[in-house]
Amino acid sequence: VNGGTVVLDTNCWEKCLDCADIIGCTDTTSPEFNPWATVSDGKCVGDPRDTLTCSSSETFLNVEFTPDDYGSESSWILYDNNGAVYTASKGTYTGASPGRTISHYFCVDTNVLVDVIIEDQYGDGLNGTLFGGQVDGNLEVFNCKGDTLFSLSDTIPNGNFGYLFTSPQFKTGTICKDSNTTIYGCMNPFSTTYNPKATQDTGKCGPPRIVGCTDTSAFNYVDTANTSEIMTGKYTLKIYDGASNGWGGTWLGIKQGEKLSPQFQIGPSDGNSLTFEVPLNIYEPIDLYLFTTPQSQNSIAQVAYILYGPLGDTLVYVPYWGATTLQFPIIQRVKSQPTFGDVCIEKVFGCTDSTSFNYDSLANTNDGSCIPVIAGCMNPLSFNYNPNANTPDTCIAIKVGCTDSTMWNYDPTANTSGTCIPYIYGCTDSTSFNYNPLANTDDGSCIPVIYGCTDPTSFNYNPQANTDNGSCIPRIYGCIDSTMWNYNPKANTDNGSCIPYIYGCMDPNAFNYDPLANTNQVSATDFSNPCIPIIYGCTDSTALNYDPNANTDNGTCIPPIVGCTDPTAYNYNPDANVPDSASCLYDAGCIDGPGNPYWLNDPCYAWVIDVDNYCCTNSWDPDCQALYDYCAIANDLLNIDEIGFNNIIVYPNPTRDFLNIVTNLDITYNLYDFTGKLVIENSKERILDISTLSNGIYFLSIKHHDKIFNKRIIKED
Repeated sequence: VNGGTVVLDTNCWEKCLDCADIIGCTDTTSPEFNPWATVSDGKCVGDPRDTLTCSSSETFLNVEFTPDDYGSESSWILYDNNGAVYTASKGTYTGASPGRTISHYFCVDTNVLVDVIIEDQYGDGLNGTLFGGQVDGNLEVFNCKGDTLFSLSDTIPNGNFGYLFTSPQFKTGTICKDSNTTIYGCMNPFSTTYNPKATQDTGKCGPPRIVGCTDTSAFNYVDTANTSEIMTGKYTLKIYDGASNGWGGTWLGIKQGEKLSPQFQIGPSDGNSLTFEVPLNIYEPIDLYLFTTPQSQNSIAQVAYILYGPLGDTLVYVPYWGATTLQFPIIQRVKSQPTFGDVCIEKVFGCTDSTSFNYDSLANTNDGSCIPVIAGCMNPLSFNYNPNANTPDTCIAIKVGCTDSTMWNYDPTANTSGTCIPYIYGCTDSTSFNYNPLANTDDGSCIPVIYGCTDPTSFNYNPQANTDNGSCIPRIYGCIDSTMWNYNPKANTDNGSCIPYIYGCMDPNAFNYDPLANTNQVSATDFSNPCIPIIYGCTDSTALNYDPNANTDNGTCIPPIVGCTDPTAYNYNPDANVPDSASCLYDAGCIDGPGNPYWLNDPCYAWVIDVDNYCCTNSWDPDCQALYDYCAIANDLLNIDEIGFNNIIVYPNPTRDFLNIVTNLDITYNLYDFTGKLVIENSKERILDISTLSNGIYFLSIKHHDKIFNKRIIKED
């Protein structure tokens, strides 16, 4: 025992076995085979593959599932082209030991493509160490010859595939007969051609492994070596007893190749754990066997063990069982072979000469950078400083002083010449005006101090002063006239820049903007804003759209155009914007042409052609003129338009407001505008108010029994 750890000699294993007979299964083909057993217990069972009854077109596969610390979360399904072949549902591995490989054998069709889907309920795959566990799981598929068809750890070393992983497809292989179950190969683990899956040695192993560094760039390269791997190393096995009262009849064994370990167990006085150093090689698989007797079955729940690799990695982790419903023995097998590291040593360049100044104890390859030791004073402040020295030696302190005896400050004890000061004559009285701090010999020239402003550019310059007392007031140039616009109260020297106040509008956007103004107010006593905002519009009072409020013409003025604006008039002026209804001339449409002999505006002419249509449809003759003259005389008296329709008289026509209808007949009438729209309907009133109607031509339709008489009416201003 070394510091609480049991160290096993490499050659001690078989010698340390229990001398008493060990009863167990001695059939090497049985899953219950006990490599330590010396006496058969008669309870061996055959290879489970022998119990399979595969058809002639089938072979068998072996799925080996190694659960992590949380086996109840895991499940897997093997699919071929026809669907699921075998299913391990969730819960299958509840209670299974973490890291304990469980084999499943089943028949499948030969030479078909299959794949495996692995699920994890928690979402961390088989990565048990991700959340506090100590074992990562794995799933491997082997054919009947023991060849590996798929291994999860080859694709995802830590097994963390999340919730779901689908393997690549692989073929199931051919049928294995009894003669084909043998796997031939080199069974010497220390040979370069060693096959860990071989079941029968061919006797034709390759050359032995020669360990050495095969990296030509490494410091310790060996040209005769064929492997850089360290072949052997020390595993650490730690076994636990939860009750600290010993394992009783339970014990643990490790088998590697043909070597068997002693029976590892904890005694009643060994406490709750023991640690063992176990020598192993890196090439052969390791089988761990935990055996117990029916008498100690109830204490199996207190047993746990961990096997660490040489680099501290956890290879096997079996926690406290926590259950007693287990078959015996319980077999833990590990098929992976972790390396123990590489023997190659990287070159570290540096000075390897221990007598050199820059010797590097970590370097293993000299790079020619060695520097010889040069002893000397390395303090640059010392009298005997050696700038070439790299190793400290005795230093002499510098004593600086003037070594020139003709100087004012000569020091006979100095060894290093410092600043020599010659005799300097001058005033040495520090209170004098012409005190010379450099003088070391007074020559009687001292002048008393006169304080004042000595700056001739200052406002209060004193030409008598020889010592400035900080009272100087700088000249500030500016306007010093307080009545001026740019008066500067801080100025003390006038520079002729005074500008008088100029009152006016200073807003460039205002109507009355004054670019010369510097004060935005009406006058010296009126502080109101003088600016008048710009109002755009027509400023021409003769224009049609004259704006009396505008002060800035925007070019929108419209000149007035007086004329007839009635589109029904003969002389309608479309450009007129000022109506002159009196100027409108209306055509009667008679044969003599427009305005010949009169316009329809003439009420007597309208009356004549209304009374005697002949005067319209034929040329105007003396009879027509006689009627016209008659109307003129009557119109001067009454302004009556008498219609030759049973004495119906309509006047005045044209009219501005009222139209009178004089008759003794029973009549009704309608009034239409020039578009034919009915304006007044079935009226019997003899005074017709049309003042609200628009100017223009209207048609009065008078009805008496079955007779109708139409009269053209002119409405004007």
